[in-house]
Amino acid sequence: FLMGSEPTWNDIRCGAASVRNCENDLTEKFLKCREAKQNSILIVTGTAGSGKSSIVKSLALKLHEQGKHSGWIDQSHMPHPRIIKEAIEKEPTPTTIFIEDAYNYRQNLEPLIRDLCSSNKKITLVVVLRSNGVEKLLGDISKDTRFIEFSVPHLTDNDIDGLLDSLDKFNRLGVLKGEDRRSQHDIFKSKCGSQLLVAMIEATSGLDFDKKCTSEYEELTDQEKRFY
Repeated sequence: FLMGSEPTWNDIRCGAASVRNCENDLTEKFLKCREAKQNSILIVTGTAGSGKSSIVKSLALKLHEQGKHSGWIDQSHMPHPRIIKEAIEKEPTPTTIFIEDAYNYRQNLEPLIRDLCSSNKKITLVVVLRSNGVEKLLGDISKDTRFIEFSVPHLTDNDIDGLLDSLDKFNRLGVLKGEDRRSQHDIFKSKCGSQLLVAMIEATSGLDFDKKCTSEYEELTDQEKRFY
């Protein structure tokens, strides 16, 4: 994560993905969904690389540590809706289902959500989706009274300081290492108009993201370049 990749579970556990100010707001909206009498849907939206995955994984990990029954779906494991629903029906306690990068379901996302929400067991769906995919993929669900949206905000000054602390702790400051904290903060903040992960790469490498990609590309073999 600190090198500009998508966050892993280990990044969350070890604190590499620092806590953001908006996580309390996300938790508040999640609890509102979970405490509702009917099955509910929390859609977490934001641009690519805005930090959606890291804050949602942090929430999921907290639920797991509290012993709350939950399930995680991402592109590495996309079970058939029937299997998901069967697992929910077998569980005696309320269930939370997280769907990361829900765009992977494409046109099947809306029927999937409707199908899961029709369960007789109490469930809360947390769906992670890019902002431009809400109307395209969710259709009329966005008008449902069970629907709550949380939009991931831009980094605050405290968020930036937290990320700089993590970069320093894990020795990933890169070219920022020789700068004082104010300069580090200003450099990082100047990149925050970009996606979070792009900002991380540019601030720590000192390179423009496109130029860094070109540099990496030129170092690859012909076969590797095709995949890149």
